[in-house]
Amino acid sequence: MQNVIIGVVFLLQVVAAVWTWIFYKNAKRDLNARTAEAPVLKEVTALQKSVKELLSAIEEASQETTARLEVRCAEARFVLGTLEERLSQIEVSESVLNAHSETLTVPVPLANELTYQVVSSVQEEVAYEDKENYKRHQVVYGLADTGLQPRDIAHQTGIAEGEVHLLLTLRNHSEG
Repeated sequence: MQNVIIGVVFLLQVVAAVWTWIFYKNAKRDLNARTAEAPVLKEVTALQKSVKELLSAIEEASQETTARLEVRCAEARFVLGTLEERLSQIEVSESVLNAHSETLTVPVPLANELTYQVVSSVQEEVAYEDKENYKRHQVVYGLADTGLQPRDIAHQTGIAEGEVHLLLTLRNHSEG
């Protein structure tokens, strides 16, 4: 029986040794895997940090660029509005001149000179409070310079004849 006990103890020792050896191999394999992963994890973590910093810098640059673009767009809208306003003023002046030139018997060179005078005077920056009145006055003055009578000017422009007389009198008074 003693031999059986010794045999069982020996067998238990062999099983314990095999189990220890298997446990040791598994632990070594896990340790090697973790050791191999550790530098990669550090590199991945550093790369993630770099990517986050880069994304932050890109977002900041994007916001700055967007703000600059919005300012430029606002400036462009303002300039475009100003240009459209000036263009419409010129078109109104030209349409008034064209309407007058169709009904007037003014020679073409004189009509071209009148158009130039009126359009150039409308394009000038004026310190008048009401630019529409300024344009109307310039049209009246231009037509008067062609030799039209106040009644004909009033008929052509749609301005009351008394107002035409008043404008021409004030003009003559201020020039004289």
